[in-house]
Amino acid sequence: MNTQGAQICGECGAPLVEGQAAGEESDQLVYRDLARANLQRMRGDYAAARETCLSILRRYPNNATTQGLLGDICREQGELGQAKEWYAMALDVRPDDDNVRSRLRETESAMAAQEEALRVKVAEVPRTGGRWFVAGLAVIAVGMAGGAFWLGKNTKPASAQRPAPIPLGQASTSTAMATEDNTSPSEPLPTVGPELEAERQARAFLAAECQLPESRFLDVEIDPRGNVWRVTVSALPTDDPTTLALQILNPGLDGNDAPSMMTVRLVRDGKLLYAADGTRQVRAARGTSLMAAADLQNVWPSGTGASPNQPPPSNPAPSNPEEQSGTTESNNPETPAPNPSEPGSDTAGN
Repeated sequence: MNTQGAQICGECGAPLVEGQAAGEESDQLVYRDLARANLQRMRGDYAAARETCLSILRRYPNNATTQGLLGDICREQGELGQAKEWYAMALDVRPDDDNVRSRLRETESAMAAQEEALRVKVAEVPRTGGRWFVAGLAVIAVGMAGGAFWLGKNTKPASAQRPAPIPLGQASTSTAMATEDNTSPSEPLPTVGPELEAERQARAFLAAECQLPESRFLDVEIDPRGNVWRVTVSALPTDDPTTLALQILNPGLDGNDAPSMMTVRLVRDGKLLYAADGTRQVRAARGTSLMAAADLQNVWPSGTGASPNQPPPSNPAPSNPEEQSGTTESNNPETPAPNPSEPGSDTAGN
């Protein structure tokens, strides 16, 4: 039974009205699962991405976005026939989706190129110089077209750069911070290049799993060589650094597809406040329990009460004022001992 004003069917996800509004409402219901599937696809874990998409379709069989994503997965694995079927199903649900229609045409063109290459290969061409020359040109043209398609799909944009790492004690949480002295000229702040698609998806995934606003995740850097994530988060004055770090590490390291290690850096007022590491191995060992403060590694600052931007003093003053005064008097050899015979002495008259 659909509620009044609903734009999609609550049982199958089929649109009840025309236009993109119905599709957007259906996507909102499965946004986290779609983000997880897309992230798995970009990592190359196609089996997990395919299973995540199929789990969505078991609940919402007519979700066009999931069908289109399955088409992308099949096309990247070279299964052009299945990709064409998924794109066609997505267009049946959402016929005005020009993006899916464009991907369908590209898939059909790639299939036609494969068929043409196979036809040229198996055709019985007479061994004459002119025909062999034309056949060779056709094969070269098909190869160049396929190579151009592959390069265009896998080459990163020239302007895409990873954000510069935040130096210790000089982290900037905003590219538009005002200077204290408005009369002095301000130096131009460094600009941050566009995020990599995988890092953007990782930031959206962490925000959803940790139940934190996405705007608080200032940067997520992914090192694919060791599957290591480095997450920089804006800390509020009311946040406990250890609790906030565990709130990010526990869901971020959960699951077989989680990174092997994650570093959480907390910044506030333009300075590094706290840093700690967590590993998937320790998180998996906890099972259904959650990691605690004792499970964190490489915690900085290591001592309670140490300044996050200055090293702790080598000889800290004692916290008890009486102890401090007593130490000063005992270390001063010039201070004379009290005379019992003088008036006012504590021992006079005893």
